[in-house]
Amino acid sequence: MLPDKSDVRWKQLVEGDIQYNCELMAANMLLKRIVFSVHQDNSQQNIQQAIQETYQFFVHYQSILENDIANIFRD
Repeated sequence: MLPDKSDVRWKQLVEGDIQYNCELMAANMLLKRIVFSVHQDNSQQNIQQAIQETYQFFVHYQSILENDIANIFRD
């Protein structure tokens, strides 16, 4: 199950603190672009935008990313 956007792990993911190689290449490309963007501009506004974009991607492709979601967000 996909955690809420307020989960701290989303912030860790977009800041590159959680590094993970997804099975879906498009997800890896998104994460690399997002992390690069956040490293270039680590303002709260940009971080929140990055979380929103990443979250929406994961929601849209949730069925394909089930294994990755389980691995990234395991407790």
